[in-house]
Amino acid sequence: MSAPPNPSQPAGPAPADLAREAHDFAALGWHVFPLQPGQKKPYGFTTGLRAASADVEVVSGWWAGRRSLPLRPPKSPDERMPRAVVPQPRSNIGLRTGAPSGVWTFDIDGAAGIASLLALTEAHGRLPPTVRMHTGGGGGQLFFQWPGVLPWGAEIRNSASKAALGAHLDVRGEGGYTILPPSLHPSGNLYRWAEGCAPWECEVARAPWWLLRLVAPPPAPAPTHTHERPKDRAGGAMGGGLGYAKGALANACEEIARAAPGTHNVTFHRNAYGIGRLVAAGALDREAAKRALIDAGMRMAGAKTAYGDQYAAKMVDHAFRRAEANPRQLPSGDGGRGGA
Repeated sequence: MSAPPNPSQPAGPAPADLAREAHDFAALGWHVFPLQPGQKKPYGFTTGLRAASADVEVVSGWWAGRRSLPLRPPKSPDERMPRAVVPQPRSNIGLRTGAPSGVWTFDIDGAAGIASLLALTEAHGRLPPTVRMHTGGGGGQLFFQWPGVLPWGAEIRNSASKAALGAHLDVRGEGGYTILPPSLHPSGNLYRWAEGCAPWECEVARAPWWLLRLVAPPPAPAPTHTHERPKDRAGGAMGGGLGYAKGALANACEEIARAAPGTHNVTFHRNAYGIGRLVAAGALDREAAKRALIDAGMRMAGAKTAYGDQYAAKMVDHAFRRAEANPRQLPSGDGGRGGA
């Protein structure tokens, strides 16, 4: 006669399936670690995601129930700590995102998240095919290659519904983790890969630049003070030339970034045309000025109407072409490259 089922033990995948999948993820170079069975939480008293490993022997030992997890330091001198915490074979599979595993995830939470994602792609462009899974809670996750520190100095961190992204769109990056199939969600549903989109069926794609700028925005331009003229390296006031051009570019980017909804196109084109005249005069590098203006366009107020990368580039190119016939006469004063 078999023993009655234990209602406290969550139903779900067989321990052998979890062990095999955890092993295979580690073999891919993904850093995984055990979570409590049927839960999203690490085991108590352990170091959590900091224990994550891509060593297949370590990972196999965890899911076989024969290797303990690293313990965190006591929170107080009198805290009673266990001698060891050995994970259960039914442990869910946690993936440490960010640099260790080389991936970050873009989370879409239910119908509201899908609506926000559609608004983003309509404004900026399609996302590339990539590894994708269905979460047990009814949402989805897209996996993208870890880009490291971005050219503007930012890094992808965790977020929860950033305004620039939209409602019910989250990010798991450096310092975060997600849950991998075939783990069991607290709702009783399983995490599962979308058809044909498991990591051994397709490649993890690179995220487009417009998405990277939204999940890890470039820093805002430093505020300029109109009552005080900037100083050159010798300590004197800059009258024109290179110093004037750089200040004009900073002011233009700030004005674009602060443009109110309904004035985006006019503000962007007017400032881009003005900077284009300085480019035509030889006072600014064309590509550097273009990149700065595009970044400013990506930061404009109003997430639904902020420019996409490609659209902003077209706007800049158009304004610069118009400005080529009308280079700006630069004031003299600091030996810059400008001139009529």
